Amino acid sequence: MKINFLLPTQGHHPVGGYKVVYEYANGLAAQGHDVIVTHRMINVPGRGRGRQWLRYAKMKIKGDWLPVRWFEVDARVKMRLAICLTPQSIGAADVVVATSWDTAEVAAELPASCGRKYYFIQHFEEWSGDRERVLATWRLPLQKIVIAEWLRKIALDEDQTAYYIPNGVDFNAFGIDTPIEQRDPHTAMMLYHNFDWKGSSDGIEALRIVKKAVPDLKVILFGVQPKPEGLEPWFEYHMLPTQPVLRQLYNRASIFLSPSLAEGWPLPPAEAMISGAATVLTNIGGHQEYGIEGKTTRFCKVRNPQSLSDALLSLILNNEERVRQAVAARKFMERFKWETAIKKFESAISA
Repeated sequence: MKINFLLPTQGHHPVGGYKVVYEYANGLAAQGHDVIVTHRMINVPGRGRGRQWLRYAKMKIKGDWLPVRWFEVDARVKMRLAICLTPQSIGAADVVVATSWDTAEVAAELPASCGRKYYFIQHFEEWSGDRERVLATWRLPLQKIVIAEWLRKIALDEDQTAYYIPNGVDFNAFGIDTPIEQRDPHTAMMLYHNFDWKGSSDGIEALRIVKKAVPDLKVILFGVQPKPEGLEPWFEYHMLPTQPVLRQLYNRASIFLSPSLAEGWPLPPAEAMISGAATVLTNIGGHQEYGIEGKTTRFCKVRNPQSLSDALLSLILNNEERVRQAVAARKFMERFKWETAIKKFESAISA
């Protein structure tokens, strides 16, 4: 099949949802399909059409819109950049896959020549659009594919059918290099993001509470933005770490904290689990895809730094429990293989 994924922006910065799309693109290309990933260029407000075209030409020449720094896309996958998504820029295919609410709006209006229409849903994206407008895209005549049970429930509530295909985890890119029991139990790790729904401010407050009880606590933060202001020296920050560096960071961490208010099926906690870190997670739908209270994780209340710090302390002060949970989580995560997810995705878009 000729399969065309539609992404709403260029792919130069690490984004979990883009990583998932690129994984599917690689896997489907390896199965012999003709795969295209069409990226829409972000238009800069206030710039005229001529300047937008000039910016587009520069990007095409430099290639700085591609994910070369953080993800290796298979050479068989055709990567496209379009100033806007039109039938002409998208082109003919057997299957077209919208990957966001705004690309779903585009896909719904495409002619049949662009392919059978699918909507790959990784989150309820009210963080990037009006809630009712986002929800309206769930009712468009596109076959839905969701990555989490909580998202499938939204589809069912809207009288829509949806294929449920959990993400895979890259066991080649991430794994255990430093034995779990040999790690410093006082080293924690967290993804930092300035989106409010990521809950980073709650996580930082929780870590500060823990620091008062554990003076030698060390914290590793990483993210795509510059280091936030006002962090104490014991917060170590890595901006845009490469995949090998990220693997090293996961292997230094004894505990990974994810304080998000909402997630589709988040990759960083899953990557931390297969790398041997115990986890403290907010009790939300995305975390429930692989978190089992008392077995693979410690669940906490949302928007509650005290709940997060209590769970962190319970693992820091009980090294045996920290090791037991990390081992159990690593074993549990072995069911989430990209090979399985790709086969299910291929079957869904062949229907």
